[in-house]
Amino acid sequence: MSTAQQPEVPITPQAREVLAWLEAEGYRPTVDPDGDLRIVMFGRRYLITQRADDSTHYILAAQCIHRFDEDGQEQALKIALEVSMGTKAVKCMVPDAFVSVIAEGRYAEPAHFIAVFDQLLSALDYGIRAYREALQEHAARQTTADIIRKAQTGH
Repeated sequence: MSTAQQPEVPITPQAREVLAWLEAEGYRPTVDPDGDLRIVMFGRRYLITQRADDSTHYILAAQCIHRFDEDGQEQALKIALEVSMGTKAVKCMVPDAFVSVIAEGRYAEPAHFIAVFDQLLSALDYGIRAYREALQEHAARQTTADIIRKAQTGH
């Protein structure tokens, strides 16, 4: 019997198989109202989406790796695009006032997704590090520019 909360909506047979595997591996997944699987590990929230209309398409997302306010949206979008283009293994998404990193692929069977699960986690970790490093570099460049501007204007 599944220890995960029972969903309000049915989940796909593929997602149900992934859910059973996660539980067998000792994870404590939950099922959200959309039928997506959620797990927390390493202090990070992950979402596994497997769409009902495409049984081969899986998405693994590390959610909310960076939050920003309205003033930071342009910077978040710019860095997300840079990291997505630079890593080529993951995509950075900015769905709201936060950034998530996703790895997606097509797998004929849930067992194929399960077989590469650790590799997908590694790809997400790489994308998260790349995003955070780019964020730090941007902040350093901004600080340097502010210092130069202050020095030039005397303020």
